Amino acid sequence: KNHPVHARLIVDRTAVAPGGTFRVGLHLTQDAGWHTYWKSPGEIGLPTSITWNVPGDAEPYQYPVPQRFEQEEMVSFGYDGGVLLFSEVKVPEDAATGEVAIGAEADWLVCDPSCIPGRVSLASTITVGPGGEPSAFAPLFDHFAAQHPVDDLDGHQARLVLSEQGVGAFAPFTAVLELKGPAKIATDTARYAFAPIAIGDWMINE
Repeated sequence: KNHPVHARLIVDRTAVAPGGTFRVGLHLTQDAGWHTYWKSPGEIGLPTSITWNVPGDAEPYQYPVPQRFEQEEMVSFGYDGGVLLFSEVKVPEDAATGEVAIGAEADWLVCDPSCIPGRVSLASTITVGPGGEPSAFAPLFDHFAAQHPVDDLDGHQARLVLSEQGVGAFAPFTAVLELKGPAKIATDTARYAFAPIAIGDWMINE
């Protein structure tokens, strides 16, 4: 239909054995200039929500690191071009083999800068049985998985540095969030960067 977002339901495997896992994803592609939103959208927007219908238990879907948008002096976080939100699904050990229906109910908000809600009900199938291999969409899952925020800060350091040891009422001071990566980063071929997405307002209590 005439909507700036195209949605499709995709999986990363052609088949999955009983007791095995596969990834199921909602792939959204937006028309040029339009963007959907991250789980914490900022001053405007709503996050995309998904309800899966899958043969097994699905982990919570993940959001990749978002982009920052400014419109009408408001800051928000989301995605232009496209985004893949996916969950890993564990198929029961006693699952019957054969073609199994899967589905997703999804809602989103897309803006440019006016906003339009979107809703879709998608259906597909996956084969439960032996002989599965990565699907044509597997590289797309890997691409967005590499953009997921890292929860484990092992080897990383973060500290708050203040320009003053003590300040009086209404006196200005500078606060810096200092981030350092592990020493091995210097020898890695990949390049790393810290990018604070959203930092709350500073509040100093009396």
